[in-house]
Amino acid sequence: MRYLEKFTNRLIEYQGLLSLGLDDDVRENGYFECVQTVDGMITLVGHFPKAFHQPAGLMSCSIAAADTNGWYLQTEGKTFCTSSNLRSSRLGPSTALVIKPTRIRATLFPEITNEFLNTRFAIANLLLSQSTNTIPSPIDLSHPKYRITINGVELYKERAASLRAIPGIEHTADIEIKRKDGKRHSLDEAVELMDELVYPFRLWCGNKLDWLYGEGLDDLNKTPVKRIHKDGVISTFSNTLLGLGWYVDLALLSESYFKEPHELDIDRIKNFVNYFVDVCARGPYLETKALAAATLLDSLSALYATVQDKDNILPAKQFQEAILPKLREAIDSLALRKELKAQLKGNLLGLYRKSFRNRLKFLMGELDIKISNQTRQVVINTRNELVHLGQFPDKGPVDPYTAYIYLLWVDYAALCKLLGYAGYLPTPLSRV
Repeated sequence: MRYLEKFTNRLIEYQGLLSLGLDDDVRENGYFECVQTVDGMITLVGHFPKAFHQPAGLMSCSIAAADTNGWYLQTEGKTFCTSSNLRSSRLGPSTALVIKPTRIRATLFPEITNEFLNTRFAIANLLLSQSTNTIPSPIDLSHPKYRITINGVELYKERAASLRAIPGIEHTADIEIKRKDGKRHSLDEAVELMDELVYPFRLWCGNKLDWLYGEGLDDLNKTPVKRIHKDGVISTFSNTLLGLGWYVDLALLSESYFKEPHELDIDRIKNFVNYFVDVCARGPYLETKALAAATLLDSLSALYATVQDKDNILPAKQFQEAILPKLREAIDSLALRKELKAQLKGNLLGLYRKSFRNRLKFLMGELDIKISNQTRQVVINTRNELVHLGQFPDKGPVDPYTAYIYLLWVDYAALCKLLGYAGYLPTPLSRV
C-alpha cells in the first residue's frame, strides 16, 4: 500500500482507463476520474452504462493511470460497491465505483518524463461542428513546425448537446501534437503552442475557452506518463456565433494565425479576441454587449488607422500651425463670454483627427469587408447612440438585436481579416 501514498492527491480529477470484468466474460472499458480514500480504497467516477446493473462485489477491474510527476500506476482489484445517477463535469452521466485493490504497481519513467514524441491536450467548450448528432471527423491544422490534430472526445455528442441545452463547461476535444521532423518536444514547448492555439479557437466559436490539462505520452502505446494542468479562466458556453450559423474554416483560420507578419501586432489582436468573446458572452444585457461591441469596433478602427498612418485628416503640425490659430482668432472675434470662448477653443484641438465614420470606412475598405451602405449606417448610428447616450437609437430601420448583430459581425469579420484569413465569411444575418 505504500506505493499508493504517492497518488493520494495526484489522481484527483485524473482521467485514466478502467477495465471492468462483467458477467459472461464481457468486459467494459472507459475513462474515469479518480480519488483515493484514506483507508486505501480507490473511488472512481466514470461512464460505465453496463456497470449500473451489476451486483456489487462481482466485478474485477484493472486501472491504468499516471500522475503529474511521471509515475505510472497499474492496479487490479474487486469492486466494493457501486452507485449510479451521478454526473461528472467531464464525463457526463456516471457511475461511482469503490474498489479494493489486490495488486498495485507504480513505475517511474525517468527517461521520458521531460520530452515526448506525442503530447495531448484536453480542451473545454470547443465545438467542432454545428451538428450535435455525430462525432466530427478529426481536423488537421497546418503549422510550420508541428502536426496538430483535433479530435472530438468519445462523449462528444452528449457533451455538445448538453452545452447547448444547459451552458456550462465540458471537455469536448483533444489536441494531439507531434513535431514534423520526428524529434521529441517537451510539455513546456507544447504548452507554448497551445497557449497560442486557443486564440483562433476562441475567435472561431466566440467562447472564452482554454485547455484543461496536457499530457506527455509513452512512445509505445501512448499511455500518459506526465501531466500538467492549466490554471486558466473558462467561461460558461455561449451559443451566440454557432446559433447564428457563423462558421469559418477553423483549419484555415488557425493556419493564418501562425503566419507572419500581421497588419497589427499579434498581442494586440489577442487582446481584441478576448474582448470579442466577452461581446459574445451569455448573460449581460443586450445594451451592455452592444456597447462592448461598439467600443471594440471603435478601438479596432482607431488602431488600424494609426498603424497605417491614416488616422488624421491632415498632419497635426500642419493643423496646429496653419489652421488652429485662424480658428482661435475667429472665436475671439465673437461676442461671447470668456469661459465660452475657452470651451470652444478646447474643442478645436482634435479637429484634424478622422471621425469614427471615416475610420470605419477605411478599415472596411482596406480589409475588403463588404456590407450595404444602409447596414454601415446602422452600425455608425448604433455606435454613436450607445457610446454617447448608453442606449440603442429610438428610431431606426432595424430592431436593437439586429443592430447588435451588425456590430458583432463587423468585429468578427475584421478580426478574421486582421489575422490574414482569406476564406469564406458568413453574412451578417445568416441565421437571424
